[in-house]
Amino acid sequence: MNPFSLAKKIFDAKTGKDPIDQDVDHGLPFKAKVGSLITLNVSPFLRAEGTLVKAPDRMQTVVAISRLRMPMDGKLYRLYLTKGDDASEMESFIQVYMNAKGEIDELQYYQRMLRMYPETEADYNLFTGRSEEGLGFKEFSLWKEQMAGIGYDEVLLDEAFGDEEQLVFERQIPGADFLRPFTATENRIDNSAGSEGLLQEVIFMPYVRELESGGQELLLLSTETVKEQNHRQKQEVHVDFMIGVPLNESDVSIQ
Repeated sequence: MNPFSLAKKIFDAKTGKDPIDQDVDHGLPFKAKVGSLITLNVSPFLRAEGTLVKAPDRMQTVVAISRLRMPMDGKLYRLYLTKGDDASEMESFIQVYMNAKGEIDELQYYQRMLRMYPETEADYNLFTGRSEEGLGFKEFSLWKEQMAGIGYDEVLLDEAFGDEEQLVFERQIPGADFLRPFTATENRIDNSAGSEGLLQEVIFMPYVRELESGGQELLLLSTETVKEQNHRQKQEVHVDFMIGVPLNESDVSIQ
């Protein structure tokens, strides 16, 4: 599947609103439900030799499901394997784009490398595109020294960086040096009744780099403003650095 297709579909969307339906846990890809058992093929992670992605357990449980609402054809879902509501838990999810015909067009696995909290207005502007640099710029680099400083796996760092000090990711949408990041509302449910969950505004941009093995590594930068959790108002802003790999539909089995 082409990891560039979804970003282009979002970028090309000019008008129209995504209609709101109240039942997120309905008509989902793979007929998934909160609590479903999910099996991941190891092949995508073996193909992505030199990636920063830590290979996940082969069998896991869908602990939450969300839909990202934004002007676009089709629907964008996340099947959460770990929610990562605090910085100590590694968030991970499978992101699925279903086209207007209900077919799966794009599938990706993501896990969080880092969560940071903007401390200044300049930090916030950098990760929301307000300063027309940072998030939305045509390239974004990860630095080995910084990754080592947060305690990232040294073996993965050595394999990914080699003799280089930085890894350069390219924005998935070509064009001008800066493009305004995408915005969406994410509605996550943590149980089938919808009595627990999360509502947040998301500003994001996807990036990609080609691996020497021939595969691709994905970088999703996302500034998230939490509005509500478990039906209680909440106000929290953080920036998530998500690293991922593309999947094929045959790589995922849910029961």
